[in-house]
Amino acid sequence: MLALNRPISPARILLLAAALLVAAVGAAGAANVSFDLEPLGSTWGGSVGNVPGDLAFTEDGIPMTVDEFHLGAFTGFNYCRIEPAIPAFGSGQILRLNNIATVFDFSAVPCAPGTVRFDFADQGGDENLRVNGGPLYEIGDFTAVDGVTVAPGVLCSVVASVVGGSLVGTVTLTGPVTKLLVGGQELYIDNVRMDCEEPCDFRVTHDFEPLGSCWGSAFGQAPGDLAFTEDGIPVTLDLYDYGAGTFFTAACIVNTFCGMGDAHAFQLDNIDAVYQIHALGITTSEVSFEFIDTGGTENLQVNGGPLYIGEISAAPAAIAPGVTCSVVTFPCNGNIRGIVTLTGDVQRVRTGG
Repeated sequence: MLALNRPISPARILLLAAALLVAAVGAAGAANVSFDLEPLGSTWGGSVGNVPGDLAFTEDGIPMTVDEFHLGAFTGFNYCRIEPAIPAFGSGQILRLNNIATVFDFSAVPCAPGTVRFDFADQGGDENLRVNGGPLYEIGDFTAVDGVTVAPGVLCSVVASVVGGSLVGTVTLTGPVTKLLVGGQELYIDNVRMDCEEPCDFRVTHDFEPLGSCWGSAFGQAPGDLAFTEDGIPVTLDLYDYGAGTFFTAACIVNTFCGMGDAHAFQLDNIDAVYQIHALGITTSEVSFEFIDTGGTENLQVNGGPLYIGEISAAPAAIAPGVTCSVVTFPCNGNIRGIVTLTGDVQRVRTGG
């Protein structure tokens, strides 16, 4: 570490992976239950003679069965019904749940297990959520499980806002999901889907560099120097800009933590790393990386776009011409763990803290 001549609040980002997808072999779409293929008004549940476990229908290779809704000592098995989208929510047709649960089995989807998402509109009452063989969550609304590991290896994130008196949002379950139970009392759901993507064509995992390897001014490097190359992607070093000046301290290979990745991570201490994707000579459709932010502010720059200085979790969607940025975060032992996804033709990524 260099002795600093002025006090700052340094950040350390642990950057795990820059995973690239070539546009021609990028995302293969999603297996999606849209509820648009069933006749409007179709109803299932105890009110029409079904019993828990009965099959309602199968769409896009995903069977949906009906099950009981639980809330303390109360057990409900009323009905779910295909209805038109409402002004505040949905497109085409949606599914209304009234004191009942629905179970979606993704095991027959070719890319299973994988990440699952669903859209919802909560108009009151409580909800149920269970993933795989995990615990049954009896909750007031889905935001109660935002950032919760709801099943082994599965993190839940929820984005929601009030629209027309309903809590409207999306639940994302990141991890090896094969089965999902969703229940509610005054609940609508739509587009229950499993993301199906081809494996990354190129990966920088940082696992091939010896643990403890370090680069930076304290180790004889200068901005622009090469640290290492992995999977054909050179990783160079640059200045960390905190808005009122710059530093160029140290980037080191360390053990990962907080469940991020497999083995190693890249610790950036008042320094930036630049992933020179253009060296592959390809067009990308998406680049993503994991991070752990333990404090301070961060840098993010894509291609020739402006340098963003701030919390990486608040990076702007319009990060560079033709490239959009999205960030999903989870709390982890007082730190922020997250995934940055850059959609578009990404040729260069600079990040640090």
